[in-house]
Amino acid sequence: MTHINKLAAAISFALLVLTISCADDDDDQDPQNNGSAMVYLAGSGYFGDGYSPCYWKDDVPVNLEASFGGDAFSIDVSGSDIYVGGRTWTNNAQTHFVPAYWKNGTLNELPLPYDKPMCTGIATSIEVSNGVVYAAGFYSDSLPSPVNKWIYQPCIWKSSEDEPIPLEPLDKLVISGQGWWGRAESVETVSSGNKTGYCVAGNSSGPEGFTDPCYWTVGMDAVSVPQDEIEAEPLSTLGFGGSALAVSGSLDPKFQGDISQTDLAFAGFVYDANDLNVPCYWSNGDRTDLSRINPSDHGAATAIARSGGSLLVAGYTHNNEGESIPCLWEGGNRTDLPLPVGAHGGKATAIASDNGDVYVAGTISMSGTPRPCYWKNGEIVQITTEGEARAMSLRD
Repeated sequence: MTHINKLAAAISFALLVLTISCADDDDDQDPQNNGSAMVYLAGSGYFGDGYSPCYWKDDVPVNLEASFGGDAFSIDVSGSDIYVGGRTWTNNAQTHFVPAYWKNGTLNELPLPYDKPMCTGIATSIEVSNGVVYAAGFYSDSLPSPVNKWIYQPCIWKSSEDEPIPLEPLDKLVISGQGWWGRAESVETVSSGNKTGYCVAGNSSGPEGFTDPCYWTVGMDAVSVPQDEIEAEPLSTLGFGGSALAVSGSLDPKFQGDISQTDLAFAGFVYDANDLNVPCYWSNGDRTDLSRINPSDHGAATAIARSGGSLLVAGYTHNNEGESIPCLWEGGNRTDLPLPVGAHGGKATAIASDNGDVYVAGTISMSGTPRPCYWKNGEIVQITTEGEARAMSLRD
């Protein structure tokens, strides 16, 4: 596969699993729900006249404002406020979309850096910290002739800023004349007092011309220094590219709020020599490749969280029939999540733990129709609305 074709494959794959979101590991519980956390899912629901951005509070769908449709890719419940990140289409033909987030159902379009009809963008991940909204994602623009190709610029939006903040690629000069590219897939904020740092996981054009997994950090150094550019840090691969799709950060109390000591872990995939996606995670600088049902087919780790001292990773792998099967890896050991009778595969796209319970969210296929769902401690809970669940947050 050529470098450019591999870029196209990576972009198509990322759009398929765009949902990757850091779920809220809040310990608040719903007293009306037998002591369990309230589950919020975000995605797209079908309501008779097409798919619309929405979120579900347990099994109750809430449509989000979007005149011409759109998609929700992330959710963060902060106190009594519900934030959802995604995109909206700007015309009925759905040929152009802009990044956006909704606060309690009210649409807020995010700024784009160019006043051009074809400049687009998506907010793939959202978090709120100290009253500031952080949305990670990308915007796109076309390169001038004769190249005439699209580039994707990873970025972060902050509600305190008027413009998206670009995230630098690993290598700007990968292929002469073809520019650079990248996508921000997930954001994690870490706060101590009034100080907030953040980490963004995603992918970028790399020195060999592949799309490589990487991450960016801001405000997480031991000594604060001005950053004219937010530089990418590479994550290891098998030599053929890949992508980080999710990030989780944990700060041990023994460091007394020193966020430079935050332990970061990432989930995603790397390509092997046969152009297959190998699910993996990165922790403490090391990559761990995860098992697949069929080692000769694809898989990906789409979400990551901590439960006590353990890393929990959710995602999917393909079975021998080519169906994607949602799964959970704990300590590197894979558990294939149960599917109801009549289901033909599915994908897990979010994970969180609460008071010892493990929640995994995703979508299953029932007779070719997508159905949102989540698993609590391995037991599936189906949502009655047709649609796709791409992200999850837990709250009371």
